[in-house]
Amino acid sequence: MRQAAREQGLPGIVAKRLDSPYEPGPSEAWVLVPARPSRGRSAGTR
Repeated sequence: MRQAAREQGLPGIVAKRLDSPYEPGPSEAWVLVPARPSRGRSAGTR
């Protein structure tokens, strides 16, 4: 999915945290997963 976003020139993929109820509009439950991997640590690693 990230590769498809990159190929289309999109900045990333919008996702909602599973433990948050759906509420329309901007909130902290919605996150942008960058299409391009960052140079820092991967998500979920220490």
